[in-house]
Amino acid sequence: MSCNKQLIEYVAESDDSLMEKFFDKGGLSEEEWRAGIHLAVQKQVIIPLFITSAENNIGVARMMDIIAKYGSSPVDRAKMEAVDEDGKKLEVSLTDPDPVCYVFKTMSEAQFGELSFFRIYSGSVKFGSELYNTARRSTERSARFIY
Repeated sequence: MSCNKQLIEYVAESDDSLMEKFFDKGGLSEEEWRAGIHLAVQKQVIIPLFITSAENNIGVARMMDIIAKYGSSPVDRAKMEAVDEDGKKLEVSLTDPDPVCYVFKTMSEAQFGELSFFRIYSGSVKFGSELYNTARRSTERSARFIY
């Protein structure tokens, strides 16, 4: 079985109606395929792997396009698992006005100091906002933003 056919089958497995169409027609239309990829990523049936080079700007734009098109948004996930001040797991609503962020990278830069790259799941973060850092178990004030 070709890799393309195998990928289409994994996408079809993410939804019963897509699976029926896959077996009836032997494939999926372009529209069904795109909707199926989004659903498969949401259900974590498939997890995309990207090989890029940020230094040489190879594959970065394509990766960002795919993440924007098929990645999660607050519309797709109304709630998310998080950790509170006591280290207990809880579900956080992503429709609340309070900020819910995930810091995915922190680095030290000589020119700017400590930089943290984060995704905002809900709410908004402004200059001077106080956010609770579950890893350090303390609140931190946002100093400045670089866009």
